[in-house]
Amino acid sequence: MRRIIASFDCVGMNYHRDAIAAMQEFNEDYNLTKKQIEEAYSDQHVYKYGHDGIVQVAPEPDNEVDPNAVRLSFLGETIAYVKKEEASRVKELLAEGYQHAVVVEGGEYKAIEGDEIVTGEDPYEVTLFFYEKETAAAPVKVKASGMRILITVLAVILLVMSLLLLIVTPIGGIIGIVFAVIVFLFGRKL
Repeated sequence: MRRIIASFDCVGMNYHRDAIAAMQEFNEDYNLTKKQIEEAYSDQHVYKYGHDGIVQVAPEPDNEVDPNAVRLSFLGETIAYVKKEEASRVKELLAEGYQHAVVVEGGEYKAIEGDEIVTGEDPYEVTLFFYEKETAAAPVKVKASGMRILITVLAVILLVMSLLLLIVTPIGGIIGIVFAVIVFLFGRKL
């Protein structure tokens, strides 16, 4: 798994609740029993909706308030902005080609308090993560091992003999063909 090299908490979600709602998918865990919630989530909230979808992250030089703004959007609709003081760093990471992901949490939830399930609503939180770059490994040429070649040759010989045996005794020939295929497949795994 790639290591996170930077994370940025975003702002402005309260102004874009409708766009965030468009990302919502029902979280099946919301239907868990009290005991299941205690086991799976301990002291965490179980949100009614997960927020899934591809979020675009891009500079917004035409922004009237801040030409240095970095906008996060889903299907063309703004969901949040990078904080003003962090926008330059985010633009650098984007320009350098770092991979990124956006996590959206919040909204209606269930939680365990004492012996009861309680419900409530958290404000939305949007976090932008950047990951270290993947390094491409040099292609490796794989040589067939001597054992693999030997088994393949034996499988071919067995197949030819089984075809000849098919003339004399059909059941023996069929068994031989099946065995030859099994030997061949075994040899391919080496």
